Amino acid sequence: MQVIALCFLTVWLYSLFALAYIPIRVVIMKCNSGDVWTFLSRRRLLFTALANLVAAPFLGLFVLVVSAAGVSGGGVSTGIPDAVETTAWAFSFVFLAAATVALALVFVRPKSGSDKIVP
Repeated sequence: MQVIALCFLTVWLYSLFALAYIPIRVVIMKCNSGDVWTFLSRRRLLFTALANLVAAPFLGLFVLVVSAAGVSGGGVSTGIPDAVETTAWAFSFVFLAAATVALALVFVRPKSGSDKIVP
């Protein structure tokens, strides 16, 4: 069970890093007149979308578990404040929006020979 939690945490941290790194890298490449599509390959976009879809419910589920422990008399006495819960759900929707954008970019991206999957 702890290994699964560590995997979810790793995916969440990767998604958080990708949310900041990919737009910064695209802006830098645009400023240097570089081809953005060399950085945004189909494989990278699909992996980022998958990671964001997996990471999206992580914060919301964590908040629900801690809140349920507080309500049921577990180790947490008061649960989680409403502002923290609202922020967690907002981040969940940010991850879902990032996954949607990544999937949309997969379909918009021009096809190239390097993206073909050879069996």
